[in-house]
Amino acid sequence: MAYTPVVKQLKSTDGNDIYAEAVGDPSKPAVVLVHGFMLSAGAFDNLFADQKLLDKLYLIRYDVRGQGRSGKPADAEGHASSLYAADFKTVLDAFGVKKAVYCGWSLGGNGAADICTHLDPNPLTGIVFMCALPYIDPGLIAACGTETLGGLLGGVMADEQVAPAMDTRLRFVETLFKDHTSIPWDVKFAWLGAGCYMKPADCRNAVGRAQDGTKMLEAGKNGLPALAVVAADDEQVKGEETAKAMQPHFKNFTVARIANSGHAVHIDQQDEFVKVLLSFVQDKCVN
Repeated sequence: MAYTPVVKQLKSTDGNDIYAEAVGDPSKPAVVLVHGFMLSAGAFDNLFADQKLLDKLYLIRYDVRGQGRSGKPADAEGHASSLYAADFKTVLDAFGVKKAVYCGWSLGGNGAADICTHLDPNPLTGIVFMCALPYIDPGLIAACGTETLGGLLGGVMADEQVAPAMDTRLRFVETLFKDHTSIPWDVKFAWLGAGCYMKPADCRNAVGRAQDGTKMLEAGKNGLPALAVVAADDEQVKGEETAKAMQPHFKNFTVARIANSGHAVHIDQQDEFVKVLLSFVQDKCVN
C-alpha cells in the first residue's frame, strides 16, 4: 500500500520550531528515525519509501533542534537536555503516538539519553544505536570516535574562513559512505546542503551540549531492549568499541554487524539494515 508522508511544523515547549514527518499505518509499531550531525530528516528518504518497512511499521522522523529545518537556538540554554526530550515528546504527541522505538543514527543516537532522563513515563520500547555515539561524554567520544571524526568535528566547529569550512563539510559527507563515488549526486548535494545551514556555533552547540547517560543505562539494566548496528567500514565511529562499551549496561542487548558498509549503513546496505531493524522491533520491542 502506498502512503503519503504527513508533514507537521511544530512548536516545542520553549517555542522552538520543530519540523516533523510521519508515514505509514499509525496502528503499526512506531519507530522514530533521528538523523546524524549536520544533516536532516531527509537523510532517511530511502527508508520512508521502503515498502518492507511501511508494511510493518509507522515511521516518524524530525529535524533535530539546531539542525535542518528546525529552529537553531543560539545559546547553551536552548540546547538543554530537557528540551531535546521535550522535542521528542512534542513529535510523538503530534502524531498521536504513546510508545516508540528510538532509532538514532550517528550523533542522533544520543537523544535516547535525554528521553530516558527527562520523560516519565519513559515512552521508549527500544533503542537502536545505528552506528551511533550513545550519549555525549568526552571519554566515550574518545574511545568510540575515529581520528577522522575528531578532525572533522574540529574543522566544522572552528570559526574559520569559508574555503576550509567547505572543504571540511565536503569531506564529512564523503566519509559517510563506503564509496561516495557510487552515491547519487542529488543525495550528496542534499546532505551537504543540510550541513551548510549550520554555522560553527550551531555545530558547537550540537556536539558540546551537556548530557547524562545514567538514566538510560539504568533503563537498560531494567530490560529496555537495545540494538547496536555496527558497519564494517565505518570511517567515523568505532562500532565494535561502542557495542563493547554499551553491552554491560543492557540486559537485553543485540549487536548486528553489517558488512560492506560505511557509516551511512541504511544507504550502503539498505536491505540488510531494514531486515535487522524489522527483526529487532518485532522480536524485542513488541509485546
